[in-house]
Amino acid sequence: MARQIRPRMAHPYIEKRRGHRGGRAIIAGTSFPVSSVANYYLDEDVNPLLAHDLRQRGYDALSTGEALRLGSSDRDQLDFARGEGRALLTHNRDDFLAIAREYAIKQIDHSGILYVPQVPYRALIHRALSFLAVVDTSQIRNVFVWVP
Repeated sequence: MARQIRPRMAHPYIEKRRGHRGGRAIIAGTSFPVSSVANYYLDEDVNPLLAHDLRQRGYDALSTGEALRLGSSDRDQLDFARGEGRALLTHNRDDFLAIAREYAIKQIDHSGILYVPQVPYRALIHRALSFLAVVDTSQIRNVFVWVP
């Protein structure tokens, strides 16, 4: 079986400089590593390959399977993400929108809920990277965001 090689996606807001920050991805025009400002947890319905691909681009991303949390309820998934200080990325709009409303009413903090509609993987990673590159974590804290 031949090994499939994926081309690396260039991104206008993320760069790597040889000898700078150990080659880690940084925010373009700064010396801040991408991983220092963004931590993400992927819900069970999101392709776990996305966590791997985001890490390859400097993001701190963790899939549900990697966290050994497969089969946990949506609320438990969000509570885990809260405890880890991670924004949750999901395809499950309705359930997480209801939980986000409840948390807002009860004034329960979370790092954000990012809803991305189910699309083919290539479109998913493009949408995720395009959004994550321009959003500051303070903008998504305690917010349910529909990622276009």
